[in-house]
Amino acid sequence: MQDKEEKEDSKEIIKIKITDSGNSYSPAEKVIEYNPEKDHIYSGNEKWHYRDPEIGLGHEAIHGLHDIENNLGSTREIEESKTVGIGKFSNDPYTENKIRSEYGIERRPQY
Repeated sequence: MQDKEEKEDSKEIIKIKITDSGNSYSPAEKVIEYNPEKDHIYSGNEKWHYRDPEIGLGHEAIHGLHDIENNLGSTREIEESKTVGIGKFSNDPYTENKIRSEYGIERRPQY
């Protein structure tokens, strides 16, 4: 993993596009699609399904970070586990669950 100084010197640019659908990150285009109105994931039936919209943006930005570090998970399941911060990735430095903790909301137990 790169240190902070190397990340700041990176020439990679990740663009953020506002959307009215779901959040996503495209490694091919280096684009985050972000819906600032989306305050939950899945059905919303569980307390942990709810999160401030900026946490969703953070989740996608973490995918972008993994991408520019050439550190995307080898499968979608691995990449999402790394990004959320579950399982063996719970102590990674940048995860959705760390952001959730800073916001004082329930951890996300799964993807």
